[in-house]
Amino acid sequence: ETAQLISIGTSMVSLAWCYSEYHSVRKNMLLDITVSPCSRVTMFLYMLMQIIARLLAFQLFALYWGPGQLYPLIVFVVIHMFLSCILHVFFSEDLFYFRKGRYLKFFHNTLMNAFATIYFHNYLRMDEMPRIGKTLDVDVREEIDAQTP
Repeated sequence: ETAQLISIGTSMVSLAWCYSEYHSVRKNMLLDITVSPCSRVTMFLYMLMQIIARLLAFQLFALYWGPGQLYPLIVFVVIHMFLSCILHVFFSEDLFYFRKGRYLKFFHNTLMNAFATIYFHNYLRMDEMPRIGKTLDVDVREEIDAQTP
């Protein structure tokens, strides 16, 4: 039991650290631990507390159905992931991969983002798509030219 509690604790800490590192990278490393240690520690603690709150909510939801009844929780998480996948497709540029026939990349991005939104609202960019105004590759230029009137 002690080993299991240590495992759960290290998993929560590592997940909070990964999310805080990810958000630091998204802010162009302005929240790096060496640049802004107070902000980074605050963000880490915020993420850790939110993860703990989500896990407690999952536990309460599972206990509502009775001890040992995890199937309603699993069904709820799968439905949540499915709806998150649909929303991700509508609000991201990952449909570009589907149109170009890169189905594995499309499903990878949508499923990873759906799984990540269990804890936080995220938009994980597995393969950074070029943005307008930066250097664009040929496929993206063709896509933009096809969409402009």
